[in-house]
Amino acid sequence: MKRITDVLTDTETSELMEGVSLLEYLALPHASGSILNKPSMKHCRVAYERDQPTTDAMRKGSLADSLLFDYIVPTVRNGGKVKDGIECWDEDFPVFDGRRAGKKWEEFHGIHGDEYLNSFGERQDIVRMVTAIATDPAAAPYWVKGVAQTTLTVSEAGVLMKGRPDWVTDDVIVDMKTTGRIDARSISRTTFDFAYHWKMALYRRWWERCTGQRKGCVLIFVEQSEPYDVVVMPLNEAILGLAEEKALKRVVELKRCIDTNHWPGVANGEPLDLEIPSWEMEEPEWQA
Repeated sequence: MKRITDVLTDTETSELMEGVSLLEYLALPHASGSILNKPSMKHCRVAYERDQPTTDAMRKGSLADSLLFDYIVPTVRNGGKVKDGIECWDEDFPVFDGRRAGKKWEEFHGIHGDEYLNSFGERQDIVRMVTAIATDPAAAPYWVKGVAQTTLTVSEAGVLMKGRPDWVTDDVIVDMKTTGRIDARSISRTTFDFAYHWKMALYRRWWERCTGQRKGCVLIFVEQSEPYDVVVMPLNEAILGLAEEKALKRVVELKRCIDTNHWPGVANGEPLDLEIPSWEMEEPEWQA
């Protein structure tokens, strides 16, 4: 098990690495930006030290990334068509039609690991999602030229940090997000709830430290089911600047907790007042 003290460093570092596999990336002792946005520092520590189980939703998102960045983009770049990339992906990621237990499953999983599909329906969802994001008029130009899943490692306030942007072009850093439903309110809420803007701001900061290049940031959302709608959402300077400031304060807080071995929870041992939501204060319609 990892220990949170593994992230401490006395050395100023910044490195950009290509060709690092996902397993190699996960094995790095560095903390990822995604742990910073937990409800409390106690939760941050658990997020770092405890291996999180791979859910079907996480695996589905990873498979979509693979189809787009490892198959479709290289195929189209070399003069092929989207369908050619999908055919190659189908060969490498077969469907397992059965219960994930017993000898048949153990033999299959021993060969394919997590590189499989639960059902033909799951395969169809992933293919249609990725086809939508690869061909959407607003999203397609981003895939013409760029590099996929570059690893960034840096030190911040004495803490080793790491990031793995989905895609980087000459101008922008792009992260692809799958979501249950797309509308302006839901994807904005999702962005702030999961602190996607924090992660993008850190990616931008670390890319500039490693290369000297300042880039913009774009989130691209795609629905996980029909109609597989796609939304391209550039993040403006004001949002990224504030996000970077908040994320870095969180890193400093993390370092302080490691140094003192004090890990406060959400209420930090104190009573917590109930926050009354705005809708609870509204007058019911039948009384109006």
